Amino acid sequence: MRSFAGLILFLITFTTTIQEAAWGIEPDEVREEVTGKLRALSIRHSVEIQALRGSTSPESGLAIASEYVYKKYVNVLEKELAIYPPGVLKKFGIKRILLCGGIKKFDQHFGGWTERLKGEIVYDAKRLTTNPDSPNTTARLGIHHEIFHVLDDEIYFDRARQAYSDPGWKAINQPGFVYYIFGGAKIDPIGIDHSVPGFLTGYSRHSIMEDKAELFCWKIVRPDLVDRARQTDEWLDRKNRRLEKIIKEFCPEIDDAFWGKRVAELECID
Repeated sequence: MRSFAGLILFLITFTTTIQEAAWGIEPDEVREEVTGKLRALSIRHSVEIQALRGSTSPESGLAIASEYVYKKYVNVLEKELAIYPPGVLKKFGIKRILLCGGIKKFDQHFGGWTERLKGEIVYDAKRLTTNPDSPNTTARLGIHHEIFHVLDDEIYFDRARQAYSDPGWKAINQPGFVYYIFGGAKIDPIGIDHSVPGFLTGYSRHSIMEDKAELFCWKIVRPDLVDRARQTDEWLDRKNRRLEKIIKEFCPEIDDAFWGKRVAELECID
């Protein structure tokens, strides 16, 4: 089994190298470019931002991507991080961002992962290149989803008790609703699923943390879809208003003007 897995990894790496060579891209040049951009982003946002290179252990659950994949992802990451005012990411509690070529935890693959209490975020850079339908939207949502997890922990994770608690959010749900924690449940596909009042996506029904992170990332990337959904959903509208309130109280830079700018920029793109 290991030999077969090793062969597959070799073929993927070999194919990527051939592709880069065909485009006239030298791996060393790409690596240097990626490293320079990551260094600039680190300085700009006061957050350590790196790409996973070298070797990894199976226990880490992380894989390495090619320099070309990193390059494409960094171009998207740069634009998404620029959405936040200077110093905000550090204020959110983010200390380190790591790019890799695959994340596997608890026998499941993830596009992003947050190391609780460490302020560390890991992104799978390949998520940008393996979704032919809407690669940018998928990657963009993932970037902001994980950013919110760090912020959420800064506000609601009790380090003394080592427990997360936000009873105020749970109270907004319809009476009788119960979140279904991952366990063996199938993770819902990415995308809007407003079939249950109060929830924007199927993934948001997993837990309070995912509920909030999903609403946040869609508000950043597609605020028009959030506004449309909450116009006919009083439960979701309450969550939207509470989310904006708790973020603004913790970080005044994320105010009404910030959210208004997201809508305005989307309209300019359209």
